[in-house]
Amino acid sequence: MFELGPSLNYYLMGTPQTKRHLYFGLFTRKAMATDFGSVTNVGWHYGPSIYFESPLLVTNNYELSTSIRANANFADDRYLNYYYGISLLDSSAERAEFNNRSGYSGSDLSIGINFDTKKYWLGGFVKYDYLANTKQQHSPLVKQNSNISLGFGVAWKFYTREGR
Repeated sequence: MFELGPSLNYYLMGTPQTKRHLYFGLFTRKAMATDFGSVTNVGWHYGPSIYFESPLLVTNNYELSTSIRANANFADDRYLNYYYGISLLDSSAERAEFNNRSGYSGSDLSIGINFDTKKYWLGGFVKYDYLANTKQQHSPLVKQNSNISLGFGVAWKFYTREGR
């Protein structure tokens, strides 16, 4: 599954080019799923967010920075049913049929750290998702109201503007 779409950002501090910035954003994303044989429309995901990024340590060779993001998430019924819906054919005695309606689908807070050099980038994050009082909260597939996830990424820069 992947999502594509714009975000309208209003900078409360700094600009996209400054190392330290804070912005309020409104995002809208079209969600699509693929099994590499076809692509399926799975709805819309949208909402407001706030994002802060700041350097922790800057040298001539690398930059260490941190970021914090908070989102309030909303989605249409197609998107929510893709993850949390249970069709009549998939229902059972232990798992009742469940159809979502569009609306509030939770909030999340993530904290990340990035290590950036001229040749590579390393980054990681911790994310907390909160699903209480959401449209999908009563789905038989939801077993708890919150979740913590971790992520890590590595990127090699094979070309930069400086040509190095």
